[in-house]
Amino acid sequence: MRLLAAFCLGYLMLCVASFVFFVGLWDGYFIKHGVDEYFNLIYIASQPWLAWAALALPLGWGLLYARFANFIRAIFVILLISCASTWYTPVALRAGFALFSSPKKLTLKDKIEQATLLYSVKGRSYYLLQNGKTVMIKQ
Repeated sequence: MRLLAAFCLGYLMLCVASFVFFVGLWDGYFIKHGVDEYFNLIYIASQPWLAWAALALPLGWGLLYARFANFIRAIFVILLISCASTWYTPVALRAGFALFSSPKKLTLKDKIEQATLLYSVKGRSYYLLQNGKTVMIKQ
């Protein structure tokens, strides 16, 4: 029963930290660039669920039962604060570009342009053109 409790708490805490991180990205990266996708779709598609499962038990055990649980809790609070730093728009932009973007050559109206892929999901890709406009292309 202790293993199950540790796993559930660890998984919940990882999801909370990830959610806090993605709320900042949503506001400072996706909305700023006009990416018209639901938050849920972006959040679910971008999560490393198996990695969370592997980290959940050690984190939960460290938070609940370890001798140095207070140290683990302090580290987790620091992690949570660093995830909340994406609520500051310049940090969200840097994190969003680091996680989701890549430079591409794009053909629009028989003209090849340099563009940055902002986000791609289920047959839709969002590109940031050099003039600052965001375009969505269905594939």
